[in-house]
Amino acid sequence: MFGQSITLDPSNQGWFDNIVKIKNTGGGFEHRSDDALTGIGTWVNANYVYLRTISNNNLSFATNNGGPQMTLTTNGRLGIGSNLIPDGQLDVERGTGTSGTAAFRGTQWISHFNYSTAEDTYIRGGQNGSKVLINDLVGLGNVGIGTANPTKAFLVVDKKIGATHAIFGENTSGVSIESSWPGISFNGYYNGARKPLSNGFVGGMAMNPSTGLISIYNTFASGTAGNNVTTQDLITMDNFGKVGIGNSSPQAKLHVTGNMRVDNLAGSGKVQLYADDQGTVSGVLPIAFSAYNSNNLAANIATGVETTFPFASEEYDLGGFYNNATYEFSAPTNGIYHFDAFVKFGAVSSTTSSAVYSLYFYIDTALSSVIEQPIFVGSFNTLNFSQDVKLNAGQKVKIRVIQTSGNTLQLLGGGSSKFTGHLAIRL
Repeated sequence: MFGQSITLDPSNQGWFDNIVKIKNTGGGFEHRSDDALTGIGTWVNANYVYLRTISNNNLSFATNNGGPQMTLTTNGRLGIGSNLIPDGQLDVERGTGTSGTAAFRGTQWISHFNYSTAEDTYIRGGQNGSKVLINDLVGLGNVGIGTANPTKAFLVVDKKIGATHAIFGENTSGVSIESSWPGISFNGYYNGARKPLSNGFVGGMAMNPSTGLISIYNTFASGTAGNNVTTQDLITMDNFGKVGIGNSSPQAKLHVTGNMRVDNLAGSGKVQLYADDQGTVSGVLPIAFSAYNSNNLAANIATGVETTFPFASEEYDLGGFYNNATYEFSAPTNGIYHFDAFVKFGAVSSTTSSAVYSLYFYIDTALSSVIEQPIFVGSFNTLNFSQDVKLNAGQKVKIRVIQTSGNTLQLLGGGSSKFTGHLAIRL
């Protein structure tokens, strides 16, 4: 039949009634153009049911007597969209549905592509606890955000707002990663100015790539989330390893602007610093004493008798290492010590014209040095002693005197004679 329209109008239109039935393995229904060059048909076998073009043409689907809304091309690409010829294996045109261009529904949550007028994309797990995995297998490529060539790391993020590339914990006191200058900010981010993520203080670390200066900073005061705050550099380190506290241009390995407090130096008299052979710095008590003779009666010196000089009264004794009962100083630690002695006495008479007054300096029981002075009868006589000595911890020093005038000589009282010493260098 040619040029005719055929209408089948069966009286029974039940779901399972066969209006037109073709029973054949292979080709079935076929519709061709007038020239028979273009056509569509069906094909059935035991495993597959086909709806296909018979000629080398795309297969399109439409509704409401309209144009193509979904097209399957001859090279296997599927396009969804009005008159869309797909350029990918799946090519979907921007849609107008409330769930976006594409929606993938899980048990609880939906992943959206080109969602709402802003055309946002949401990638979610289908339910609470689900994972979203990106390049989870060893050997897969890097991930780039804001870059098409992430070659320097697994994750390369070139996109930023202000100086901020990433924020972890935007809804709380989180952390931001920044560039120009590179750094990390705690409870803060930089967009035109430093701003808190949440109400409170902001701190962080940054590096100036032009100078190599690394700085640790915080804010002067607590700030309001999203509002500008002012920061101050607390600690800096330059490209030579010099560290500054309270300044941004350190001039020494440690440069402190302002006061410094060290707890282990606190306490009465702890005013000296000491570094041991391992370089550990600690506070030490000063070691020094000054003793003098307190009266004349205790300072009678018999002739020819070596006598420990009676420096019985203490002016000061820092550390408590001078014994005013034995008139000895005991070294508490190894070191170089400095001692001075000044002795003044009066000579009324002498039985010899060559009489001398001698001052002996003892380390333990060994004589270390001697100072001698001729005795001038009828006048005041003085002896002065000054010496640096190396002592080991526990060694004792004292001053002894002897005179050869033939008479008992008497020292001048009221502190006229004095013995002093102090630790100069610890060893």
